[in-house]
Amino acid sequence: MKSRLLQHPTIWLRLAQIGWIVLAFVTLGLTLASIPPYFAALHHVLPITDAPDFGGQLTASANGSDLITLGLSLDFYARFTVALSLISWLIFAVVALIIFLRRANNHVALLVAYTLLLGPIAINNVNLIALPASWQFAVNTLQFGGDICITLVFYLFPSGSFAPRWTRWVFAAGVIYWAADIFAPTFVTNGVPVVAILSFILFLLLESTLVIAQIVRYRRVSTPRERQQTKWVVYGMVVGLGGVLLEIIVLYVALTIFFKPGALAYMVGNVIQTVLVAFIPLSFAVAILRSRLWDIDVLINRTLVYGMLTGILAALYFGSVVLLDMLARDLTGHVNSTPVIVVSTLLIAALFQPLRRRIQSVIDRRFYRRKYDAANTIAAFSSTLRGSVDLSELTDQLLATVDSTMQPAHVSLWLSPQERANQQGA
Repeated sequence: MKSRLLQHPTIWLRLAQIGWIVLAFVTLGLTLASIPPYFAALHHVLPITDAPDFGGQLTASANGSDLITLGLSLDFYARFTVALSLISWLIFAVVALIIFLRRANNHVALLVAYTLLLGPIAINNVNLIALPASWQFAVNTLQFGGDICITLVFYLFPSGSFAPRWTRWVFAAGVIYWAADIFAPTFVTNGVPVVAILSFILFLLLESTLVIAQIVRYRRVSTPRERQQTKWVVYGMVVGLGGVLLEIIVLYVALTIFFKPGALAYMVGNVIQTVLVAFIPLSFAVAILRSRLWDIDVLINRTLVYGMLTGILAALYFGSVVLLDMLARDLTGHVNSTPVIVVSTLLIAALFQPLRRRIQSVIDRRFYRRKYDAANTIAAFSSTLRGSVDLSELTDQLLATVDSTMQPAHVSLWLSPQERANQQGA
């Protein structure tokens, strides 16, 4: 009986599908059960004055006084944070459900559906931590499953096989590490700094293999369609995780030079994080459902161009404001901020189009060299076409242009009998 089960992978697929449905109800139940204790915990201000608790609880240094100034209460803050947490979870759950309903018979898609259910718990399970201690084993089990699914997605996506092959042994080591880290954290650290440092180094090594595996798969294994799928997922993760990291640095580190972040700043930051993180499940949905895969090249190009353009213009604007402010102070002895802002704005407006074209050209040459060369070749052929009347010469140039830009296996040109006769008569 056991051998027959092993010989029928569809049975395991059906069991995995049933498991996903059960898991969906379990995560839904735990999420709903966590709302009351998490809502109550958000009313408690932590008695510390250092770094804020990114789980949502306010600290003594950010006790919600800015909310009181706006006529809002701590209860409003708690309701807002709980609602935002549910919205973030719901985005992942809905995308996972769509993938499950559309691609449940594909084992890679099913793995992604599992990951989108468990991934948020593995990465940021602040609301589930508020559950009673008797529930924490179930929460830890889901977190362990989320870590396993995330690791498997990096090793298997999008083809569904371990590539390179050594990743299967690294995955086995990762399972042991995650089990020890989640179910026996004191065993991993043991209160010894050296052990904690070694554990952190092991974590970095395991995480680096995820990136290495995807790079090797993309360069050596993936088909053109699978490469487009990988681009979508990588794009979503870079925008999501990279954007969150940048937002934390700006909001909670850089801006602390000018003011002390309060509850309102945390609310704005949480909204930004929710929007950015939503790119991750949405990119998986596009990659799995294979919807408009080749649009990612245009999207990446525009993101690179306007991302660099925004950063450069922001730096120029800030620098021009500071420089003009210093010049005005030295020349007149006082500062009128209005002319400084107007001049800086006009300078940025004048630089926008030339700088955008320059950045676009640099990115096309650096990252889209084949497309850039093809565009130049076609432009050169168009110029020749306007000034040449020799059909034989145009035929040769047309075939050469098609061969250099599209690189087909075979090129042929068919001329009608009348055109061929005219060419021979000429």
